[in-house]
Amino acid sequence: NFLCGQDCLFPTATGCHGFQPEPQNFSDAPDFGPKCYCDGTKRHERTMGRAQPSFLRVPSDGEVPHAWGAQCQDGYKQLPRGHCLRGQAYRTLRAWSFESAVAMACDACRDDVNCTGWTTVDNRTVNLFAGNHSSAPGPCLGALAVGGSWHKQKSWFGVGRLGGFWYSTPAEGECPRGAALGTGGCTWREVSSVYKNASCVDGKVDASVEAFGTNCFAGCGRPLNRTSDCYLSCYRDVLMGNAATNTSRIPHQQVLQPWKDAFTEVDPRKGGCPDVAPLPCHGPQCDPLLSGPSSG
Repeated sequence: NFLCGQDCLFPTATGCHGFQPEPQNFSDAPDFGPKCYCDGTKRHERTMGRAQPSFLRVPSDGEVPHAWGAQCQDGYKQLPRGHCLRGQAYRTLRAWSFESAVAMACDACRDDVNCTGWTTVDNRTVNLFAGNHSSAPGPCLGALAVGGSWHKQKSWFGVGRLGGFWYSTPAEGECPRGAALGTGGCTWREVSSVYKNASCVDGKVDASVEAFGTNCFAGCGRPLNRTSDCYLSCYRDVLMGNAATNTSRIPHQQVLQPWKDAFTEVDPRKGGCPDVAPLPCHGPQCDPLLSGPSSG
């Protein structure tokens, strides 16, 4: 068949490889998506694959548990249970619950380039560590900052975590107009299309996030200045939830529905956005249905 997951990044004679050295499993289980065998035929360049976004996977041993909250999910490794850090504790944070303590700890350590880890003994008081340190038996819970500066930065990758799948639609695999799937090895076709003004669509989602996070945005000097650090921090907290700022996570449907309505509705009063006609596209990356006359 012509199914291939997006984990097939590096085709070799032994199979599909992602960023990990071991081959991917060959499976069409709905939880993981189809995977292909890269056998030298270059079919991986034609196939429409489905794969779960990597940030939705279950943490492996040593990674931070999901129960610790979204603030800790990237750039940290959990300390072995029953171990504390020995080293330079340079800052102490005080929280009011376990959830607020770990969220506060991971956010504060992420914001400080010198922070290399944190621990708590009572689930309320957190010590941040800098420089080299070692672990020793003790009644602590904590994490080490790992992966360098790229992992410590506040990436927006996967912040929404709305579920779903990634699909790849390579131009080489698109079926000619009117052709059945599989014709000449084609793997996907466009049945219908609609184009909307992107600023309008984004604005519908922004308005829903802003309404849900009113209390957080109201604390900004200019509450709806969408380029300010305060606005972006609130937006992130609303999408992820943040116990350290008492910000609840917005329900998925309140993000998805405005986006859907922007495409499916015509009436602005019902959340619709105006149709737009895309400009002709030039180059091999273009959908043939949108390609303009050759400029060469």
